[in-house]
Amino acid sequence: MLPGSSTSLTALFHGCGSHLKLLECVVDGTGEVVFATCHRTLAVQDCLDSEGIQRLVWPARSPDLNPIENVWDALGRQVAGRNYPQTNKNTLIRALTEEWDKLPQQLLDNVVQSMVRRVECCITLHGGHIPY
Repeated sequence: MLPGSSTSLTALFHGCGSHLKLLECVVDGTGEVVFATCHRTLAVQDCLDSEGIQRLVWPARSPDLNPIENVWDALGRQVAGRNYPQTNKNTLIRALTEEWDKLPQQLLDNVVQSMVRRVECCITLHGGHIPY
């Protein structure tokens, strides 16, 4: 596990293997994945370049191209379906952590595998809204 990372981050990137260096380049000390525009540092770009990873020009405000949105939705539904309400920050964090650990690997795999279709659809629609 990376310093400052969480079990959830480890689960999300399970199987990265040789891409661990890349993962280290895009995770800050809090375990936050730093793909957001405000986090596109020269160090991250240099790391991506050194790994030969090409970046796409991303349409503005495109949550339908962000596969984590589907994962957040599944996580939210699982937390909402619990038998007891989360009454404070600590119980909410505990519930989110417990439910994250229960997310099926197949869900994560499906979301990642959908990216080719999402990008192709977005290109076809010239950056317009896609049905995801």
